[in-house]
Amino acid sequence: MVFEVLGRAQELRTPPGAWSQAEGTAGTELPDDLKAITVAYAPVCLNHHLTLYHPSTSAFNLADHLKGELEQLNALDWFAEEGPAYHGSAPRFGGPHGLLPIAVTDRRESLFIRRTESGEWICVTLSAFGGAFREFPMGFAEWLYRYLEGEEMFGPGTDVYYPGPVRIEELPQYRGDDVRDRWGPPRAPKQA
Repeated sequence: MVFEVLGRAQELRTPPGAWSQAEGTAGTELPDDLKAITVAYAPVCLNHHLTLYHPSTSAFNLADHLKGELEQLNALDWFAEEGPAYHGSAPRFGGPHGLLPIAVTDRRESLFIRRTESGEWICVTLSAFGGAFREFPMGFAEWLYRYLEGEEMFGPGTDVYYPGPVRIEELPQYRGDDVRDRWGPPRAPKQA
């Protein structure tokens, strides 16, 4: 469904080793739906807000994003900083069952993915304004589709719906490249 909403892909060539570097930084294998959408569209900003990174570009690089975010998140003293708990304790970032920061918005919202102990991938969000982790028992593709459809995917009051086609800002692959704006295919108006 995400591919129908976003339409034509830019399909960047992803050389061997690009995913292994991102996965090495994450400390675990990344899910197939994330890889498929990333290869098709990233680096991209969707509907003015949500930024997705790519493993083989120098600008908006996924491994670089993961490395920087994981270092910052793991350096925080979540309770001394009055940060939110996750399942009653300090959140764990990176590794096989830790939270992996894969996307951000310009509204200070973060999207994480996490593999559960049963092996399923779920999405977890954190809004700087809501201050609490929120779990969505679904994969990345379903989460992204619902986000683009205007559901509250970062918590109550966080819905962002733009009627008409999705605005797709193809972000620079390399420093000095231009941003290219385009629109996804027409879509039916949102039902009330």
